[in-house]
Amino acid sequence: MYTIASQGGMPKRLLPDDKVRDEIPDWSPDGKKTVFDQNPVGTGFGVFQTSNGRILEMDTGKVTDLPPYPKPCYSPRWSPDGRYILELAVDHKEMMLLDLRTSQWSELDLKLGTINYPRWSLDGRSNYLEDSDVAGLLRSADPGIYRVPVTGGSAEKVVDLKGFRGAGSMSVGWVDLDPDDTPLLLRNVGTYDIYALALERK
Repeated sequence: MYTIASQGGMPKRLLPDDKVRDEIPDWSPDGKKTVFDQNPVGTGFGVFQTSNGRILEMDTGKVTDLPPYPKPCYSPRWSPDGRYILELAVDHKEMMLLDLRTSQWSELDLKLGTINYPRWSLDGRSNYLEDSDVAGLLRSADPGIYRVPVTGGSAEKVVDLKGFRGAGSMSVGWVDLDPDDTPLLLRNVGTYDIYALALERK
């Protein structure tokens, strides 16, 4: 993990003595801390089964561990009010919510197909997520963008993605929210061509 001044300059490595992979950081709302995943070197990007959630205090460099995950998770996201940290289960079936006041995890089992790109709403009361296929490996029965309350409950479909071709990592696409909580997506509008090659023996 590195930081760089908004006006440019040399990147600064945050944990230069680490011998592990520090990945997917997210700022605390006050900008004084970051939460991130830590993986052993050699697991490769996208392998999160052994990841640990940690918090770095930017001023002091102090690092603390999150409470142990109920199941393997990755991609921490800090809530706008600073109370919660959201993690996505590596099987893309559930989301885990850590209440920093109680240090307790709760599970959001949304009964969806394949969860990707969870995002906090601006007011911190809801989470938005994409339910879509992942590289032809994990399937979604009803692709779309869904909203789920932090307090739990059923996921509400807000955007239908049937027939939508996303562009991005592993053909999943990419999802975020604008300042009005309107979903932003990347769409693949390209085409694929098939060629036949005739090889000459020499």
